[in-house]
Amino acid sequence: MSAKLVSYLLSQKHAGKRLVCQLILQCSPFLKGLKPSCAITLEKKDYQKLYTLFDGTDVKYRILSERKGRFLVFFYWEKALERRLERWEARCFLREFGYREEGLKQQLARLEVRVNRYFQADRGFPHEIGVFLDYPLCDVQSFIRRKGKDCLFSGYWKVYHNPEEARSIFKTYDEARECAVREFFLGKNIQDILKKTA
Repeated sequence: MSAKLVSYLLSQKHAGKRLVCQLILQCSPFLKGLKPSCAITLEKKDYQKLYTLFDGTDVKYRILSERKGRFLVFFYWEKALERRLERWEARCFLREFGYREEGLKQQLARLEVRVNRYFQADRGFPHEIGVFLDYPLCDVQSFIRRKGKDCLFSGYWKVYHNPEEARSIFKTYDEARECAVREFFLGKNIQDILKKTA
């Protein structure tokens, strides 16, 4: 996608259109059902518009943190995210960070607490958020061990293992964004752009 097109999308004066453009640019793999979740930062006034945008859909969202009038918003397809977090490897990994084998609501509440602690200490994000964002567990673990350094390459996440598989996923995600942008320019709204089942 050209820088000119991205600049155009982000320069939308109408706040509702600007929000939709931000969602399309940053969340297309999620919107198209390729990922169970995503997280973006929104201004408070934009957050208040989400209900109207997603009313009547299966999209769930919650605030993980608020800083300086901006919200870190976590979007998710409930069933898909539950399936990802119920995997044995994910459960074992999350247990190391104090997550109990409870329901999704409790796990997200724990993530919210950890995100806020990290932000208050100016430490960025708790790295287990990568599991919630459906990054490969082996890459999340290597990111933690290597302190974010020495990755093979970086895209939607920092890749330490399986580079060809990651490139293929990144390509699919890019194609989802291109598709969503085309649909937006054809006049579709966010609900039309959404994959209907996830």
